Amino acid sequence: MFVDKNRTNFHSDRGFDIRQGETKYKMVCYYTNWSQYRNGVGKFFPPDIDPHLCTHIVYAFGKLVGNKITNFEWNDNDEYNNLYKQVNDLKMKNPALKTLLAMGGWTAGSLAYSNMASTFENRKEFIESSISWLRKYDFDGLDMDWEYPANRDGKPYDKENFALLCKETREAFNNEAAATGKDRLLFTSAVGAGRSVIDSAYDVPAMAEYMDFICLMTYDLHGSWESVTGLHAGLYASNNDPDKTLNVASAAEYWHQKGAPREKLIIGLATYGRSFTLVDSSQHGVGAPVSGAGLAGPYTREKGFLSYYEICEMQKSGQGVTYRDPVAKVPYFVNPNTKLWVGFDDEASLSAKLTELIIKDGYGGAMTWSLPLDDFTGTICGEGKYPLISLMKKTLDDASGGGPVNPPSTNSPVTDSPTAAPTNAPSTNAPPTNAPPTNAPVTTQAPVVTTESGGGSESVCAQASNGFVFPNANECTSFYQCVHGKAVKISCQPWLHFNVKTSNCDWPSNVDCSLIVTTHAPVTTATTTSSPKTTAPATLAPTTLAPTTLAPTTIAHTSTTPTKSPTTPTPTGSGFCSTASNGLHPHPHNCSLYYNCWGGIGDPLPCPAGQYFSTKYNGCDYASNVECTNQPTNAPVTEGPVTNAPTQTPAPTTRAPTQAPETQAPAVSCAGGALYLAHPTDCAKFYQCNHGDAVEMSCQSGLFFSLKHSTCVWPKDSECEP
Repeated sequence: MFVDKNRTNFHSDRGFDIRQGETKYKMVCYYTNWSQYRNGVGKFFPPDIDPHLCTHIVYAFGKLVGNKITNFEWNDNDEYNNLYKQVNDLKMKNPALKTLLAMGGWTAGSLAYSNMASTFENRKEFIESSISWLRKYDFDGLDMDWEYPANRDGKPYDKENFALLCKETREAFNNEAAATGKDRLLFTSAVGAGRSVIDSAYDVPAMAEYMDFICLMTYDLHGSWESVTGLHAGLYASNNDPDKTLNVASAAEYWHQKGAPREKLIIGLATYGRSFTLVDSSQHGVGAPVSGAGLAGPYTREKGFLSYYEICEMQKSGQGVTYRDPVAKVPYFVNPNTKLWVGFDDEASLSAKLTELIIKDGYGGAMTWSLPLDDFTGTICGEGKYPLISLMKKTLDDASGGGPVNPPSTNSPVTDSPTAAPTNAPSTNAPPTNAPPTNAPVTTQAPVVTTESGGGSESVCAQASNGFVFPNANECTSFYQCVHGKAVKISCQPWLHFNVKTSNCDWPSNVDCSLIVTTHAPVTTATTTSSPKTTAPATLAPTTLAPTTLAPTTIAHTSTTPTKSPTTPTPTGSGFCSTASNGLHPHPHNCSLYYNCWGGIGDPLPCPAGQYFSTKYNGCDYASNVECTNQPTNAPVTEGPVTNAPTQTPAPTTRAPTQAPETQAPAVSCAGGALYLAHPTDCAKFYQCNHGDAVEMSCQSGLFFSLKHSTCVWPKDSECEP
């Protein structure tokens, strides 16, 4: 644990005083910049925000590039819309309002933040970038939503490095305020609620020491990634839930037991539900068997997920019944005709969380995910604008003033839930500790992601490493990735096929489907939608306002830029993989290459320049960190393109190497803090600066590097002339 023995006293610390705010409780509200792309009544922009509804508005999300902050959406800070400005201008209507910029989220993953936090120099660059960016766009603070340190491709030492990041950020914010006379920037975090994540990711006493407050993501505790129904945000554990820790009260108490004062813990409350499709609509209690996720709503358009106003719309249709779990104290809605089952929060369940937990036990307030998911127009639920968040704010304000807190009346009929789970309901295994939060925008460009709850794919992932990619033996248009022992099915874009050779989606002309589709028995278990989701590029902006061309990213979850030249997969029965097991293997004669074998197929893939394949981490790492015993005496380190290496492969460790990577010194310099450098003679190559060393990298086939965009783009969009 890191404790600053000479820390600034709260009362002498210039800026927001967490002990002397105008209200006793905080009401922290997240705004999501991708909600602008929703349909009809679901479309949400900053003018839809009531500036008096929240004490803090957190803008989700910024983007981390290298160690610096930049915008995520094209119109976050553009000259036409400038969503940053629209949100921060709300402070003119409510001067007490504070705004923060959130960094991270589910789709950002963990690796980029692990890299950033890995060295003092990287952290310093990030902190300086944060101060500059926040001041430039008039934010009052930084909200760290790293999901999660030491998890999801993070490294074991992330926990220690995150604690250092907390300490150094708070100290820098204090120093900047003292030097400029401005109010100190706030420093907060949104954190996981599962115990395994809490234990592995967070130095809780250090976070409590340096952060103004900590928002608990006490939702998504169950969801359609499981085989039975579950309440994703129960106040207490349902009698039918075998895991008695996956509930709001248990998670909050555990954070307190780990060292966080209750007044610094902000309890997360959801304005959405998690849905399932029942196997049998007559078996609809908690723990009932499901065949997959519930159908997507008309506005949010994500399977397994429904906004509160979408649930209201279903309730008002009269085609289902709302039940309430008497122990968990939350409702769920069942439509027997469509077999839809959705657990959610309403005014009654939120009132219980506010009064029985937050107010009674002395927590610091409520956080809600999110503003755009409540009935913000007041046109669907018939309960006025923002019925759920308005209840949260009023209840906390009443408690702050010492007045009575009266439970709300509910307008919708509620039926008691079944007293026991169906007799044939399977037992519920503990959910993945990193069950996906609702931080992912859904666009038409994102590949379809589903999980298989059994069959051959599960047996593969039971033995394979996390991140292992393998084809779907039933079709060419999708593939599987192993995520914590589960097989996640990912569909290629409609016009692409999965290429076994490159472990990416490719043009059909480059793929031999006979090498993929086999006579293996198909997986017959039902698929359910699940996260993780790919980061959604900002491609839905109106053409009149968006930049002329959006640069394709150099690295993608699934490559949507296929190779231009035909490829010839290694025939089954020949080469290294013909006798190797499924999975990742080092090249027997070249440390800078590795194989991703599946069914006897797989060609050598290159590590990035200056890196070797590490059997310890089952991925590429700095050459200085890998003991190479099979490198040919005269063979140079391969500096081939990283065009289609599977990004699911664990990335290099982020601990600073004891010596510089073993690369030939390029005729360029990383002096001056440069992150990327253009190649002097080859438009398809560039240099990435790592700890002061320029490492040569190659763009994907058909792309040129753009220094302006700091990534590889189509040749017509690059300033480089071959």
